[in-house]
Amino acid sequence: MASTDPRRKLMFIAAGLSLLFATVMIVLIVRGSGSSNPDPADGDTGAGLFEPLIGGNQAGGTGSTGGSGLFIQITDKNNPDRIAMELRSAQMDPIGPDLYRVDTPRAWVFMKDGSSVSITAAEGTLVLPDRAREPEQGTLTGGVVIRRYPNLGRRADADNDEPEATFKSDTLTFDLTLGEVATPDRVVVTSTMGELAGTDLRMNINEPLERIELFRLQQGEYLRISRSKSAEPEPAIQQPAMAPHDQPSVANADGATLSAPKTAPDPLESFYRAVFKDNVVLLDRGRTIKGDQLDLWARLVDNKLADGALERNSSEPDAPTADPHGNTRSSPSEPVRIASGEDQPSQPSGPPAGSPELPAVDPASDDILLTWTGVAEIRPSTSRPEELAKDEVAARFTASRSGRVLLEDPNAQARGSTGVLDYYATRRHIVMASQGMTGVELVSDGDGLARFGSLELNLDTGIGYAPGAGLVQNDAASGTVTWNEQADLVFEVDRNGITGVLQEAMCSGAVRARRDESTLESDFLRTTFTNGPGGDLRLQRLAARGQVRASDGRNAGGTCEALDVLFDTSTNGDDPVPTDLLARGTAKFNDGPDTIEAEIIDATLKPASPGDGQGGEQDGGARIQRLHTMGATQIVRARDNLLVSGGDVLMHDDRQSVRVQGPNAVAQRDGVRITAVGPDDVIDLDGTGRNGSVAGAGSFSRASTNPDGTTGLLTAAWSQSMTFDDYAGTLHCMGDVQAVHAPDPTRRDAVLGDEVTATFEPYREQDEGEDAPREDREVLTFIARSNGESQTQAAVESARFEVKPGAEPMLARALRLTGPIVSLDQRAGVVDVQGPGSLLVSDQRQQLPPERQALALFSWNESFVHNRNTGQATMIGNVKTHHRRRGDGSVTLIDCDRLDAVLLDPQRGDLNADPTTEAQLRSARAQGNVSMKSGTREALADTVDYNAANASATLMGRPGGYVTIIDTARSGVPIRAGRIFWDLANDRIDIMDAGPFRGSP
Repeated sequence: MASTDPRRKLMFIAAGLSLLFATVMIVLIVRGSGSSNPDPADGDTGAGLFEPLIGGNQAGGTGSTGGSGLFIQITDKNNPDRIAMELRSAQMDPIGPDLYRVDTPRAWVFMKDGSSVSITAAEGTLVLPDRAREPEQGTLTGGVVIRRYPNLGRRADADNDEPEATFKSDTLTFDLTLGEVATPDRVVVTSTMGELAGTDLRMNINEPLERIELFRLQQGEYLRISRSKSAEPEPAIQQPAMAPHDQPSVANADGATLSAPKTAPDPLESFYRAVFKDNVVLLDRGRTIKGDQLDLWARLVDNKLADGALERNSSEPDAPTADPHGNTRSSPSEPVRIASGEDQPSQPSGPPAGSPELPAVDPASDDILLTWTGVAEIRPSTSRPEELAKDEVAARFTASRSGRVLLEDPNAQARGSTGVLDYYATRRHIVMASQGMTGVELVSDGDGLARFGSLELNLDTGIGYAPGAGLVQNDAASGTVTWNEQADLVFEVDRNGITGVLQEAMCSGAVRARRDESTLESDFLRTTFTNGPGGDLRLQRLAARGQVRASDGRNAGGTCEALDVLFDTSTNGDDPVPTDLLARGTAKFNDGPDTIEAEIIDATLKPASPGDGQGGEQDGGARIQRLHTMGATQIVRARDNLLVSGGDVLMHDDRQSVRVQGPNAVAQRDGVRITAVGPDDVIDLDGTGRNGSVAGAGSFSRASTNPDGTTGLLTAAWSQSMTFDDYAGTLHCMGDVQAVHAPDPTRRDAVLGDEVTATFEPYREQDEGEDAPREDREVLTFIARSNGESQTQAAVESARFEVKPGAEPMLARALRLTGPIVSLDQRAGVVDVQGPGSLLVSDQRQQLPPERQALALFSWNESFVHNRNTGQATMIGNVKTHHRRRGDGSVTLIDCDRLDAVLLDPQRGDLNADPTTEAQLRSARAQGNVSMKSGTREALADTVDYNAANASATLMGRPGGYVTIIDTARSGVPIRAGRIFWDLANDRIDIMDAGPFRGSP
């Protein structure tokens, strides 16, 4: 997404309400209007203007109308020692019954909290039935000025002391019997806290309840409030008083005395509602809020706001603060300028033409300006309003005529609108809500907009809540997020409250995030943000939950139940760079033909480079650097033909390493497939070193393609472990090993043992001009061993098949060689057995009954060596030979100390030329204690040359010795000679050398 100023999202209205303007107006009007429980330690100087006209605490006084002037002192009826009011005039003339005209009237009202109010005018008329009491009615004209002074510890000097509040109007009418003050003229009220202006004032005061019943300006102008000014601490209270006759007193500068404070009664609680109508505009630091009406509610205690009723004091300078992510800002509340345009703060729309000119307010200052053109009215409530259920002060903007409450922050180039805007000042809580079909819309120029049904935001906690459906759209990045149920927002806060930096956003209910063609759908979406290197808002984390579905709109995407993605926030650029990904719950992702499927996917990512097949830097792609999956994993990577499946998988792309744990773990690449069976069995592969291992039972297979298009296959299975080194060309297996090499459909060689080692051509890098390195590397050697603990010996099996078109291959010839250690050199064609063993060779080409098929079976006690290329084989140590001729099934048995035989390997091509050729034993020479049997004849000799091809044998004795033959089916008389030819096929014997003597036939 585009880089975004954090203060341009949602929060440009916050500072405009952080010091509620209209609440201060209530303070200006009623705050100092008397107190039944004054507390000189609270430092409250007040800003009230009208308590001097309430009068209601006067019990009596002294007056003088002698001469041409007027002087009246009125005491507090509850404390006769205290002067409550003093009235003077330079000239006083009666103009009717109890009616007097006065010149330059001046009145002083002395408050219980030590403050005082002076009232002056050019002239006036007073209704004065009792010259010892305050006037009942009157009108002041000619520059009416009312000034309020704080508690100075002495009587205020009207000529030299600075008032804290001043009221000005051309005229002022009052009726103390009715508790009413009014003027049709323009009113301007200034104080240390701000300034108020309007026309046609009327105010009614309830003296017994000590509250304002009605305050009304028929035509409003403006209310300016200064944040930066605060009241100075007050000195100790010194009340002007008259000395009673029964106690001593100390006179002050005016002859009044001071008396001891009385016990304070219970505090007085009252509730007020203020309404401002028509063209209501709030301007605060360049931000504006516009509506048709503003409503205010306030709870007063002793006609003052309770402690903590308003927000914290934001006038204190901000110290440098750091956000939770370590980024430091010198002024959290200062709007951040953006590069898309110059700041153009706008002034709110003012009153209609002809109205008095509004005061100038610098948009960058702390002053708040409220303007309106209609009625401003304040009334009390007999009970606590619903709006003050949890607060002391609350405000509401509405727009019943225009339909929209408008918000604008030119500094942040942001604006918005809502149906209703509520601000609860004590909790510092904002609520923007719909009105009819009108929802909440916030717009940031160049970045996008946000729409909500309603939005709640607390300025102290920084927590926001938007129930219902909503939308956030980013124009610069063409991104949109929508949801159906609710959104929760978390903003950074410092000691002054919310700063406007969005830290976290959570959306729920059919959430859909889209950017260009890419989409992310889920039941819940959570995003967290932090400041980037340039101070712009950067996406730090994305978390989706429930039916997560992601797609790039082309050929990549995936699904899971939970997805977490972390991003690198230190890089420059608009696009977030993902660094870590965690997907859970039957997660399945694909990028074209590449797929990853597992219960849990934990990946470390890095930017893709051009040419690596994983998306180039130009499109912001990312590649997996480290991958850890758990539970029912399957990984397919098309670019290098990689397939991995199992329970848990750990992959490092840079090291090209893979670790797969069972059950039924599989790692396959470039025709090589390795499996592990048990749940705790592990496959380890190192692509850089081209080696690997399996801890536990498993299997290995490697397929190759022959020039004729047929497929060759090398397989191995074991029960304990396996290691291989592709560079060295070695494969080592332990435990019930079965290794099979089938180079083509006509051949299959197998090696079995407790331990098997195979070697094949070492791996070599691709030669120049070669499309790819040769993969159909020749198997060189097999070594099979038996550990002696099992009864099964090591074995080598060779089988040859007849392949006919349209038919299954049929076994034609087979060889099985066993022993404790069996070595097979494929290239040299040498088979070697150290120790006792056996050899079985069979020929099944003619499809004869088993009893007539050719078969040769050999066993020995010491060693066996066979050159498969020449057919020469040597067996030593109690050698036993069992030979069955093909066709007639005749069996010849030969026992000897040594046997040198010609064994045609089943792989030799000359056997296919003559189907009558025996496929196993061609000839043999038996030596040393030879015993030979065929049919009913048995022979003993020192040497026997056996010709298996023509079923004959030449028997020879030792020099000077003889050969013995006996036919057990006849007389049983032995035949002895030095040399005998035995025609086994015809059962005929020829004596070739009689030897030392001749036996009977």
